[in-house]
Amino acid sequence: MRKPAKKKTAKPSTALARRPAPPAPRRATALVVKDPQSMLPQGVLGDDAAVGALGQIEVKLSKAEELILSEAVQVVDVRIKPSGQPYLSHPAYTNWFNRAFGRLGWAIVPQSKPIRTVNGKKVSVVVPYMLYIHSKPAAFAMGEQEYFEDSREQTFGDALEATVASALRRCAKRLGVGLELWDKRWLNTFIETHCVAVKVKRPRDDKATTQWRRKDDPRLAYEIGGKTSEEDDRPSGSSDIRDAEFRESPPPRVEPPVGETAGPKKVTIEQRKRITRIIKNTGRNEAEVSLWLFKTYGVKGGANILQKDYQRICDQLQVRGTLPMPGDGGQ
Repeated sequence: MRKPAKKKTAKPSTALARRPAPPAPRRATALVVKDPQSMLPQGVLGDDAAVGALGQIEVKLSKAEELILSEAVQVVDVRIKPSGQPYLSHPAYTNWFNRAFGRLGWAIVPQSKPIRTVNGKKVSVVVPYMLYIHSKPAAFAMGEQEYFEDSREQTFGDALEATVASALRRCAKRLGVGLELWDKRWLNTFIETHCVAVKVKRPRDDKATTQWRRKDDPRLAYEIGGKTSEEDDRPSGSSDIRDAEFRESPPPRVEPPVGETAGPKKVTIEQRKRITRIIKNTGRNEAEVSLWLFKTYGVKGGANILQKDYQRICDQLQVRGTLPMPGDGGQ
């Protein structure tokens, strides 16, 4: 009697068995944005920018806020890139908005996940942002920054942080803040008056290139040639003042009446600390204050303020807005 034939079972392929298991898919990290006012259509940043209620809600500003936003750009705050492009720094815009709305009265919020763009060898990070004023959407702009993956001095987080400054400048333009920086005629006048082109020789290849800086800025690294600025013509002790107008001679000091002791008393250390606190609390630019003190009271630095002027200076500094200069009707 024959035994029933056993069924043959297919053996697994050894080639397939030797293949490594596929890697587990990476999970995307979602950035959650709290939205208590329901201004955003979603709470998780996606691939598409969300403009929410922009243009549908009116943002009403007070007269004081309007006055601050309408102020002219302070020349002392304007910087210039080595490539020759004038600009206002991120701190300058932040201080401007802080003076107008208060530290927590405004915010700039990302509207989607970061986008990496590639154009040849150039890699950029782009992030859309919404500017909120008093919790209401006021302006929308794209912030972008060039990103170098092999750079030891720039991380991806650094590039993302730089996109905030880029978007803030563009949102400010939407509100009409600092429009001089977008006016070609104003920029040309600024460059001609306050900037200088210098030659810089790179040590790695001994090649000379043309770069720009302010006339009252220190010389650039590896700058070649003789003196190319007028920084030595400034009054002594004025190295922290960056406005060329500061080079004018100080107003004449009024002599004390006959009978008074010579050498008027200067402010104490505690009084100087109070002036510093007032400057900080009002968000003023220290260089602007130093220029104002020199042109109005003829003093170079807080240590030289006279007791007779101390209280008046404190009162004037506490009033927000542009400090009045002699001859403009403010004194």
